[in-house]
Amino acid sequence: MISLLALPLALLLPLATSSPHPNRRTTYGPSNATDIDAVLAGSRSCSSSGVVIVRETWAPGNIGVLWGARFRDEMVDAFGGDVDVQGVHREDYPANLEDYHIGGSDTGADSCARMVEAYAGKCPDARVFVTGYSQGSLVAYKCVNRVSAAARAQVKALVVFGSEERLMDDVQPVPEGILLKDYCVENTTAPDVVCTQTLTSGIQLPTSVGEIVSQLEQTVASLGELVTNEDQLKEVATAPALLIRDLPATLPWIAQDIEQGKIRRWLILPPHLMYGFNGMTTDAAAWMASVAGS
Repeated sequence: MISLLALPLALLLPLATSSPHPNRRTTYGPSNATDIDAVLAGSRSCSSSGVVIVRETWAPGNIGVLWGARFRDEMVDAFGGDVDVQGVHREDYPANLEDYHIGGSDTGADSCARMVEAYAGKCPDARVFVTGYSQGSLVAYKCVNRVSAAARAQVKALVVFGSEERLMDDVQPVPEGILLKDYCVENTTAPDVVCTQTLTSGIQLPTSVGEIVSQLEQTVASLGELVTNEDQLKEVATAPALLIRDLPATLPWIAQDIEQGKIRRWLILPPHLMYGFNGMTTDAAAWMASVAGS
């Protein structure tokens, strides 16, 4: 049997980045995006489209720098600058590991929904998108389900990366009329286990809390091999301390999921880290711009 825990990052990285984009940048804007706040405050006029970003666990600012900052810059390019991009407010969405087990932060989902509704009310002609990565994808699913019917009419698509949605207890539907674009590293040798639909029985799953904790520690440590700039290096440097902070409250849920056969939702392995590095954000930005223009 193949154990994903034994596969080194050196093997996983070329598999996950088999189609690199030649125009991929190495530096990006800040970890905060506040365009929608500016629109609501009257200091920025409405763009033709607005995007609410829900960052991954432990990401800094309100969009992070491993995935969100890159994606924001690529969307600005794809939309020709005619887009308002905003991260969910950090005070409402702490993006900690403890909220993950409930299918993503409820306060974050409520904040996201309020932002969508306020923006739709301020910009009635704008096309709205909601996007999230990892835990952020779970919050994004909840968000679009909590938006009022009137504002939901302006939401064109939900775009998720590495989404664990199918593994959660309370699966959120995609509301009628909203397109879903679901990005997952699908690879029969080294898939992103939390979202893949090509997972085979040859993968050996961990059987103890200790194995899961070891796997999380190894994944966090592997982040250092992905960074391309100083901001990303700073984010990576804080991850071990955040893991130690959040583990005590999380361990009972991990143990419960092991007993109930739901351990896949905790298999955050190196392929899950690739979404800001394998060209999928570039593809998603282009797809969203095409939807906005259709």
